[in-house]
Amino acid sequence: TSYRGAMSETISGKKCQFWTSMEPHRHSKTPQSFPKADLRRNLCRNPDGDRAPWCYTTDPTVRWEYCNIERCDSKPSSREPPTNPSEAAASPSTSPSTSSSTSPEIDCKVGNGASYRGPTSTTLTGVTCQAWSSMIPHQHASFTPETHPDKGLESNQCRNPDSDVNGPWCYTTDRNKKWDYCQIPDCDRLKCGQPSVKPKRCFGRIVGGCISKPHSGPWQISLRTRTKIHFCGGTLIDAQWVLTAAHCLERSESPSAYKIFLGIHTERASEASKQERDVSKIIKGPVGTDIALLKLDRPALINDKVMPACLPEKDYIV
Repeated sequence: TSYRGAMSETISGKKCQFWTSMEPHRHSKTPQSFPKADLRRNLCRNPDGDRAPWCYTTDPTVRWEYCNIERCDSKPSSREPPTNPSEAAASPSTSPSTSSSTSPEIDCKVGNGASYRGPTSTTLTGVTCQAWSSMIPHQHASFTPETHPDKGLESNQCRNPDSDVNGPWCYTTDRNKKWDYCQIPDCDRLKCGQPSVKPKRCFGRIVGGCISKPHSGPWQISLRTRTKIHFCGGTLIDAQWVLTAAHCLERSESPSAYKIFLGIHTERASEASKQERDVSKIIKGPVGTDIALLKLDRPALINDKVMPACLPEKDYIV
């Protein structure tokens, strides 16, 4: 019951289902029901005191299985304690709590994540990734362990075998969506309001000002019609929320009438970094204000080209 390792595969090699997911198996072992069991992601755990850690599987025909986790040696060490500090420093510890097991798991990417080999195996919407070697539910031939043996495609973790500018991705276990990106944080921890491209200093007004550097304002979005015609702007303030002017939404009250483009610099929107989202909800400010919130149908992928602006603290008075 105390196991807190990173194993997410059963004894027969099946990938574990996320504890928060009800697909393909509905269950009651959730993080809310067992808050002390550390039911993170799809890691093997033992919330009910079974004889070994286990998990629900992503195989619809096999509800659950035990995980192949070796037992720790609980016997006390027979070594004599070292007699001097230098010997202690050079001697490996026999305690289960070694530095390698207690150090926090590093799960971040450098650049576009082509070198990422971390454990994340879900898309930015929480869907479990399909194994790269599997052809179910999606057939594919371009990216497999055989075609790209040096790209880390041995299991179902998020990877970037084609050096996609938007970062690691995977084929999904959702039959209706073949692939999607994964939300892997940058190792240098991108911060709101701090673009990787330093903005140009312009001393003129908005009208007749200067042309900005590409991606120096990564929180800026393009609000477009359903046919993808740009007509207004806005600001990304969260991975799934955009702040815009209420007068931009006068043409329709329906969220389906609008689209959001992120990660672009030109109106043509031909950049490889472009992300496109539908609007799922509109919230207008009080009468007399020209402000509105747009909820994206799914979170934006945060990177150096798409980044939220900073917001003041709650109850801050401007």
